[in-house]
Amino acid sequence: LLDDIGKYELSLVAYKEALRIRQLVLGKMSQEVADTLFCIGNVATVLEKETDALGNYTDAIDILESLIRDATGSQQKNIDDTMLFISNPKSCSVELSTNYEKLTQCLEEALPLTKLVMGSDHPSVYDLLVRMGDSYMKLNDYDNAIGSLMGALRARRGDNPGSGDDEEVAFFLP
Repeated sequence: LLDDIGKYELSLVAYKEALRIRQLVLGKMSQEVADTLFCIGNVATVLEKETDALGNYTDAIDILESLIRDATGSQQKNIDDTMLFISNPKSCSVELSTNYEKLTQCLEEALPLTKLVMGSDHPSVYDLLVRMGDSYMKLNDYDNAIGSLMGALRARRGDNPGSGDDEEVAFFLP
């Protein structure tokens, strides 16, 4: 609500208090904490506090990736893909899919800030793009996955154009 009326400084204080309470009640590794960190990152971006915003996005990304890793391990036992046709993508629970969507959104927000704060040729740009590609693949969004992975290749090369992008991207794909 405070964001909607342009009270960003007050909104930042409210989000930080909500974060403190959620961490006390739910622990540091919860979806709600990640959501709050993402909101704090959004407000910090509007306030042009890029470094703070990037830190909050990074923390949210770390939490979401951890939740996905934990859920993926337990989900592997619960999913029986043997009855699916070979051409179907692997099954993904609604909760896991939601976590991947939120992770992708955090990565998309963190990428321009990483480029701004650290530079376009920083290894963190490559890392974020690879992670985005992986997240898109889990969501079966292969067009964006390939775009992210090709961007990662360009970032790793230092934006030097080269041939063989398709073969190198194919290396990343399962």
